[in-house]
Amino acid sequence: MDEKSVRRAGLDHWKDLTLYFYEDFNEFFGKFSDRKNIYLVTKFAKNLLFDRKFSNESVFVFGNETSGLPGEIHEEFNDDQKIRIPIHGPVRSLNLSNAVAVVAYEAFRQISSEI
Repeated sequence: MDEKSVRRAGLDHWKDLTLYFYEDFNEFFGKFSDRKNIYLVTKFAKNLLFDRKFSNESVFVFGNETSGLPGEIHEEFNDDQKIRIPIHGPVRSLNLSNAVAVVAYEAFRQISSEI
C-alpha cells in the first residue's frame, strides 16, 4: 500500500490520515497493553453492536470480506468482545466498507458527547 494506491479512498482527506502498518496480528495486538477495548466484528457474535458501550479508546477489528477473521483470533477474545451488525433475513448483504461505516458511525454516535 502506498499513497497513490489508496489516495482515492481518502479523497482530499489523505493529509489528515495517520496510517499504521503491522506485520501480523501479534504485532498489532501487542500495541495494546489492555485488550478490553478491542472488539472483533463478526457475524458469529451473539452480542449486537448496539448493545455495547464504546469510548474513544475502542478499537474494532474486521476480517477479510470473504473469510472473516482467522479462528485463532476468535480464540484470543471472550464473547463480550465480539459484536455483530444485526441483519434481517437469511442473506447478509453488507460488504466490508459498509460494515466499517455502520460500526464507525455507531461508535461516533456514542462518543460524540466526549469530543
